[in-house]
Amino acid sequence: MKRLHAVLLPLLALGALLLVGCDRQTGFDERAEAVALTDETLCFYTGLRLSDFGGPKAQLHFAGETPRFYADTVKMFHVLLNPGTRPGSVRAAFVQDMSDSDWYAPGDRWIDARDAWYVQGSALIGPLGPTFAAFSSQAAAERFAAEHGGTTLRFADVNTEMVIIDGGALHDTSM
Repeated sequence: MKRLHAVLLPLLALGALLLVGCDRQTGFDERAEAVALTDETLCFYTGLRLSDFGGPKAQLHFAGETPRFYADTVKMFHVLLNPGTRPGSVRAAFVQDMSDSDWYAPGDRWIDARDAWYVQGSALIGPLGPTFAAFSSQAAAERFAAEHGGTTLRFADVNTEMVIIDGGALHDTSM
């Protein structure tokens, strides 16, 4: 019996540490707050000045770094779903709420990306092409989809195949 405890206790402790480590890698810090855009805020990925373009933007907060802004939500999802593209653990993710917002001037209404409702495949595009429109409520997302087309999704519904950002270049066999 002592021998069994000697084996089981370290294994249980290791399992608990792995679970805590996983939570720290993927868990968000609830104390983080969205940062307001300025006229000079640039997209981390493209260098575009965000105030020059419509559509919902995103911001990711990483441990030990200033927030990174993205010109569209597709890039945010790409980074979140591909751990090799990020510098460390994610503290927070925010998207602009397009509920009652002008597509071409969305303003500074930020919501937690995990709580948002998304519309994929609408007729409206972001500065980098098709994007996910983000909404604080299901009703707002469904109204938008009824008017502009697209499919309503939750954060957990988005997968890596939906956020490929190579523009098809990796699949171009004509070169």
